[in-house]
Amino acid sequence: MNRFVIIFILFLFHLNLFGQHDLKGIVLGNGYAKANVEVVNITKKIVKKTDDKGKFLISAAVGDVILFAAKDYNEKKVKLNQEHFNSEIVFQLEIKAVELKEIEIAGTEKLKVGTSYEALKMEKLAREENQPKVVGVFTGEIDKGIDFVEIGNKIIKLLDKQLAPKGEVKNTESFKKYVRREFSNEFFITKLNLKENEIDPFIVFCENDLKSRDITQQNGVLDVLEFMLDKRKDFKN
Repeated sequence: MNRFVIIFILFLFHLNLFGQHDLKGIVLGNGYAKANVEVVNITKKIVKKTDDKGKFLISAAVGDVILFAAKDYNEKKVKLNQEHFNSEIVFQLEIKAVELKEIEIAGTEKLKVGTSYEALKMEKLAREENQPKVVGVFTGEIDKGIDFVEIGNKIIKLLDKQLAPKGEVKNTESFKKYVRREFSNEFFITKLNLKENEIDPFIVFCENDLKSRDITQQNGVLDVLEFMLDKRKDFKN
């Protein structure tokens, strides 16, 4: 009886060994060997990583599910069959597509722009660069120099304020009212990473900057957005 049990146990042991394999392969990302890719045998809960040549070796069997995961790449799942063990297999990862975040601003068209300060700055520069310039006509601008037209406009605005009749009050909108009209609470929470109870203190913080008094009157929504993103860096939660 004992002899039969020992033979049966040995039979199961050899059967288990027969079903086990070492899966060998190379992981490529964008056509190049990819190091430090996590190779996970989900079925057996085993985790390995690729070496600096993109190679890996992991215990597996036919029917196991293998997951490949790396930063900036789409995850890849493979269900193993016998052909995967016949030779060293190459697994190709696809790089994630970079999507522009969509920001909806009340009362305006939907704008698809990056929400970082750098992306907004590049957007503003691109708009200014694409403005048509008349060749041979002096506009008052000097490339990378002093803009005399802008200086003249500022002097005219200053004189208008000084010469305006007393008692005449211009209908101006405060920064807070403008921002509350153009941006929803969801924008402040999702795009500026503010808590709901921090929104009003943040708007007041921006309003205390003298620049906020002019930016809502003279500039567009993108410039206000850039201004708030810049102030968010200095605002303490």
